[in-house]
Amino acid sequence: IRIFVLILFFAFLVVNDFFTFSTFGKILEKSIRDVDLVARYGGEEFIAIVHFNLDRELLVLLKRIKSIVTENSFIYQDKKLKITFSAGVTIRNKYPTYDIALQKADSLLYKAKETGRNKILLDNGIEI
Repeated sequence: IRIFVLILFFAFLVVNDFFTFSTFGKILEKSIRDVDLVARYGGEEFIAIVHFNLDRELLVLLKRIKSIVTENSFIYQDKKLKITFSAGVTIRNKYPTYDIALQKADSLLYKAKETGRNKILLDNGIEI
C-alpha cells in the first residue's frame, strides 16, 4: 500500500529571499524521488507530497533532509550561515480530506517553530 504524506517545511535564514528558497528548494528536489512532489507553498514554506510503503522509509527521508540542512554551513556573501529546519508531517490517509491533512501539517509546522525550531513533528506524536 502506498501512503501519501503531506510535509510542510520551513527553513529559516535571514538573508536574501531568492538565495534562501532557491537553495532550499534544490536540496528538497535532490532529496526526493521522481514519484514525489515538492513545491514552494506560501511565503516561507515548501510542501512535499511523498509516497512510501513503510514508516521507516519516511523517517529516513525526513532525517536525511534535516541533517543536510542543519549540519552544513551555507556560504552567502563570503559568510558561513547555519539554517534551522522545521517541518510538520501528516499521513494523508488518516484525514477525510486533503485540506484537513494540510491544515494539520501546517499546525504541526507552527508548533515546531514556536517550540524552538529545528524539529520535525509528525501527526503520530513522533518528534525528530
